[in-house]
Amino acid sequence: MARTTGFIASAPRRSTRLLNQKDQIVAPATQSSTSNKKRSADIPDKRSVITKSSAKSWQKTSDVNDKPLLLNLGTLVKGTVLNRPSTTVKSPYVADVSLPDSTTALAHAPALDCAGMCVSGKEVYLSCRPAGGKTSHAIELVESDALAKGGDAVLVGAYPRLGELIALEILKRGLLKDALALNGGFQIGPVDDVIAGSPKKVAKSNIVDGMASPNRHRISLKQQVTMCDSRVDFEMMIQNQKKSHRVIFEVKNVVCADYEKGTEPVKTGANHCVVVAEPREGAPYRRTALFPWAKSRSQTFEDKKVCSARALKHLKNLHDLAGDKDVTPVVLFIVNRSDCESVRACHEACPTFRDVLEEVTREGAVKALAVRVRWTEDGNCYFHGIVPVQT
Repeated sequence: MARTTGFIASAPRRSTRLLNQKDQIVAPATQSSTSNKKRSADIPDKRSVITKSSAKSWQKTSDVNDKPLLLNLGTLVKGTVLNRPSTTVKSPYVADVSLPDSTTALAHAPALDCAGMCVSGKEVYLSCRPAGGKTSHAIELVESDALAKGGDAVLVGAYPRLGELIALEILKRGLLKDALALNGGFQIGPVDDVIAGSPKKVAKSNIVDGMASPNRHRISLKQQVTMCDSRVDFEMMIQNQKKSHRVIFEVKNVVCADYEKGTEPVKTGANHCVVVAEPREGAPYRRTALFPWAKSRSQTFEDKKVCSARALKHLKNLHDLAGDKDVTPVVLFIVNRSDCESVRACHEACPTFRDVLEEVTREGAVKALAVRVRWTEDGNCYFHGIVPVQT
């Protein structure tokens, strides 16, 4: 029987750097590496800028179910994928997309076929890119296959960096406060400072700066912090006058989900994720998000063929931190769609990931949490609750 970690709440891009200023917080533009120049043009993506003067009212913005708004992608254009790769630009990261005015645009496809959800005939939602590059648009959201025959599809975040931007907003606002228990009386809450890059370690003598009382916790958040032989996505430092506690987050962006038997689509290609659920006898079907997914186990980790050696290395690195009582390591799954009620390791694609996740989370050594979001056609992303992680 599957073990569940995490807590259930009421129903509810991968950024290369973050800017933290006293008057504004900006989700920055992409900076493509030299090795990626052939893949896509180095063009910044537009994201919303939230000033402190407007942050309070912006954070209160919600849908009819009173869920916090996390991101706004700006005006999106609905289109239909014609070809990927494009017939004119042979990169797998470029697609031909038909627009509402019957013209054809070149669109950046950062998630490639997005596990079969971004292929010919599929509807997508695109942002406009600045002039001067190879592509005029970027695919931000895709439509999933419906939960049931005749049902409505849901929107899925198809830009890989969205997972980390969503995680950033969740952590900045302290939305995991009730889901994550820490040692030493520390508690997650809204972040006081967001620090870009991997700055020098804060001296212990600086812990007391600005602390009015021993009970006052100051919370800072750093992104892309170098630890050992890799970088972690986020390091949260919670400090008071006497001591400090670190929470280390590795973020996993989840776009795939299983299907109820009889509702699964015909596979459109080798990378199309079609996994049929096997619920317990007598139990109703509840859609589950799946991670990781790949058409083949083409990488190697500890002499085993796996989908993602990098993801497994992250789990092992988190486990190495678990022996420090002043550190809480967390793997945070961002379920980038609203139709799933839990998330599990996709053993169909990578049994090794399932085994390692179970190993490192045993007895709470590494915490496993999952947050679900809901996208709307106007480019809004809403917090949609915390869902359990099955291991």
